[in-house]
Amino acid sequence: LKQNATQEDRQRIFDVNVEKIKWADFILCNTEAKDLGTIWEAGYAYGIGKPVVFFAEGLPDGKFNVMLSEAGVSVNTTRENLEDYL
Repeated sequence: LKQNATQEDRQRIFDVNVEKIKWADFILCNTEAKDLGTIWEAGYAYGIGKPVVFFAEGLPDGKFNVMLSEAGVSVNTTRENLEDYL
């Protein structure tokens, strides 16, 4: 999203993202960059009953946020672990 995006553009992107979450069978959430929008999308998906699969490659000391881990159906630290969902 461009910094100078109009409110109309921002609303359209938000609405499309929400609709895609509603449409999806499950959400795969890559937490590597800790993007706040991605975290919001995971919370929204959980709130509407969509399964959330977290991908946290290279997780230091196996520590993962408790609120996220409890909202997800799994927390995966390797790409091989994701094969069940792909």
